[in-house]
Amino acid sequence: MKNLKARGKISNGNWVYGVIKSFSPCEIELPNGDVYSVNINSLCLYTGIKDHNGKEIYENDTISAVYFGDEIRGYVKWGEKVGGWVWSNYFQDLVSDFIPELVVIGNTFDNPTLLSYENRPWGIKMNN
Repeated sequence: MKNLKARGKISNGNWVYGVIKSFSPCEIELPNGDVYSVNINSLCLYTGIKDHNGKEIYENDTISAVYFGDEIRGYVKWGEKVGGWVWSNYFQDLVSDFIPELVVIGNTFDNPTLLSYENRPWGIKMNN
């Protein structure tokens, strides 16, 4: 199996980062060789892309960008139609020069309210 960089949550709720060792059971091997069982529902693949600050962007990260003076937010997912990583609600290819200021602000597991309507005093009203 190709080394797929990913992160996942272990039993105590902490994230571990490394490469997927197996899917059944779901395990991640850390760079130091330690292997952890992770909740498969929390498994997030690395997109191969870094945000404006150099932080790695993973599947299910919540991202933010300023577009024409307004903050817009979405979460990272695989876009079947484009065959690449996109962000929800916009289906904008993450590697596009369209939004050079993309920043990771959380993730859908630890910060689910970042995308809730009640927490959208920012920017464009999204249809969910």
